[in-house]
Parts: sequence; C-alpha cells; structure tokens
Amino acid sequence: MPTPGVAIPGSVVPSGSAVSPGGAQGIPGAQGPAGASGGGSGTGGTLTMAVFRGMDGQPPTTAFGYFATRDSGGLGVLQFTKSGNTDTSAVYTGVLPQGATLTSGLKIILFWASVTATTGNVEWSAAIDNVNAHSIDTDSYGTPALTANAPAGAAVMTSTTITLPNANLQSLTAEQPFKLLITRKASDTSNDTMSDIASLFLIQVKSY
Repeated sequence: MPTPGVAIPGSVVPSGSAVSPGGAQGIPGAQGPAGASGGGSGTGGTLTMAVFRGMDGQPPTTAFGYFATRDSGGLGVLQFTKSGNTDTSAVYTGVLPQGATLTSGLKIILFWASVTATTGNVEWSAAIDNVNAHSIDTDSYGTPALTANAPAGAAVMTSTTITLPNANLQSLTAEQPFKLLITRKASDTSNDTMSDIASLFLIQVKSY
C-alpha cells in the first residue's frame, strides 16, 4: 500500500509515493600520509657543507701529512708530526652545495687523536681558497684561522673547531669549487706543544 507523506530526512517525497530504502554509505577513503616538514631550523641552525676523511687530503708541494692506519689497519688517517717543528699540511677539495649560505662564515671541525700523548696542545690552522676566482695553477688562500687544544686522552678521539668568518672565504658562494688547507702549526712552539703525532680521521665543514 502506498504510504502517504513519509519522507527520509534531508529529502522530499511526494504524497502517495513509495519510499525506497537509502543507498549504503561508502567507506571513507584512507587519509594520505602527512608531507615531510622542511629540513633545517629557521634561525640558529647549522648545516653541514662537506665531510672529508683525513686520508682524502692531497699533498702540497712540500711538508705534507702522510697516510697511515690505526686500529690494526682498519682506520685510514693522515699523520701530522711534530718532527723538527716543521708545519705539515694537506689540501681537501670540494664544491659548496646548492643553496649554501655563508653569511656568518664556516666552522671547520677536525676529529683527530694522539698515539700515546695525553698532554700538550696541537695547533691546527684552516684556510679556504675560492678556486673559482683565479687560475687553478696558483694558490690564493684567504686569511687562516687557528685553534689549539690538547688530546682528550691517549688515542682518544678529540675534536677541534676552527671558525672562519665570511671575510676569510674570498667571496665563496653556493655551487663553487674550493680548496681547504689544513695545517698542523708545529713551528708555533708556544701553542703547539704536543710532541706526539696527531692522526687526522675526519673533517666536517659547517655553516653557522
């Protein structure tokens, strides 16, 4: 029998019409995963520009660090000696990443260890050459910065942070090649006083 005037909520059914059952409601679609948030902090953050192994260092023309291994041959390092109070160096090459900002400069963090020494300081120097700015057949390093500190213990990993202000970077910008000169300043006998070898494991280059 027709059912006069019956309506499903939300719809209008003319009087005298039969009411059809409502269609089944579909299952809600699964919500997609949230997008990843942008990396890095807006202020006060740091950004790694490059990481080098100690043994990646290329020798300058004279007085260079030499390759060796620690941990029974498991860890390759570059050795910087105190012998004859002669400075020893190595050159590391890289390209600044896209979007790099060097407004405040760079921090060069060296990870190194003594062999047996527990006292005395090692003085390290870092300088940047903007290879993009001149002939690749010449060196033109900016003003170096120096930091000295003692080993954390015999054969214990030690870190040394060297701060290079923007003024020392020769107008280096993103996506430009550069050279990084690392030197043990053994000739500075007032500040480099550790008689032992310094084994350089890793170098981290960071903006700040």
